[in-house]
Parts: sequence; C-alpha cells; structure tokens
Amino acid sequence: MPKVVPGYKEQARNRILNEARSVFSEKGYHSATMDDVAKALGVSKGAIYQYFRSKKELFLAALDYHAGVRGSVVQSFLQEGGLKALCTEEFFDRMREESMGSLLLNYDLLRVALSDDTLRKQLRVKHEQWVKGVAEMIQHSLGEKEVSDEVDFLSLARAVLAIRDGLYGSLIVGGDAKKARRAWSVSMTRLLGSVLD
Repeated sequence: MPKVVPGYKEQARNRILNEARSVFSEKGYHSATMDDVAKALGVSKGAIYQYFRSKKELFLAALDYHAGVRGSVVQSFLQEGGLKALCTEEFFDRMREESMGSLLLNYDLLRVALSDDTLRKQLRVKHEQWVKGVAEMIQHSLGEKEVSDEVDFLSLARAVLAIRDGLYGSLIVGGDAKKARRAWSVSMTRLLGSVLD
C-alpha cells in the first residue's frame, strides 16, 4: 500500500472544506449533514471523520478555508491596483463568486448564535479575526504612505465588512445586483477616501 504523504492529506482536507462550504451554503447549517458532504465528494462519511470530528468542527474549518480563499482574492486586487482596486465593481463581483452564503445559511447562523453559546463564541472570534485581517491588509497596502494618526484601521475594517454583509444580504433576498455593485463602489470610495488621498 502506498504511503500517504502530508501533501495528499492537505489536498484531501481542502477538497472536503471546499465541498463543505458549498453544502452549508445550499442547505444551511442545521439541514446539512456529514452524509451530504460525503455524498457530494463521492466518499464515505468515515473518510470525512478522519479529518473532522463533528459537523461543527467541519463548519468552523470551512469558514476558515473560505476566509483564506477570499483573503487571496483581496491580496491579488491590492497587489494589482492598491486600495482603489477594492472599490471597484469588478472586485465586488469577484468576491461574490467566492461567497459562502445563502438566506438559509445566514438565518441558521443567527438562530444558532442564539441557541449555542459555544458556536456563537467561536463565530465571534472568527469575525474578530476577519476584522483584524482586513485592517492589516488595508494598512499594509499603504506601504510607506503617510497616514493620519486619526485613521482607525480596525473600525475601517468593521465598516468594510458591514457594507459587504449588508449588500450581500440584499442580494440573497433578491436585491438588484447592479444597484448593489454600484453601492459598493460608491460607499467604498467614500469610506476609504481618507486613506486613498
């Protein structure tokens, strides 16, 4: 029997996580099962349990994986066009392509946050990690540029994520994509204007 190398294990884990984010998005947190993820991958449920002990663990890992994918997209836009690139409709569209969400999943997360203290705390920690990551990316993208001491990068990051979440939420419930794209561009240009100039 061939030896399982670490690279293979990492590749298999990432395949599971990528499929899990699709399953959770489609079915919501409560309705999605480990069987659903296994079926989507064409493997046994036991194969998934070799990597993740529970649905909750798989879900939280899928959120981390998802954040990493989206972070790579942000980095590529920053490298190509700096902060101005994040204010474009093209950036909004690209991030939508990598979206992990549906009305059902968002509803489930709100419901779970009210009923499961452990998961709520873990989701709050993840959100704070995302805020910190966005703040660091914005700050890093400025390089050596002089920035006013009044710029609060963490608050700026919270606002960016709030705008994103609000606009994606509007699309989930059937809002006009063209209007959402335009709203992203206008609001981000205004929001980041203090550090873009």
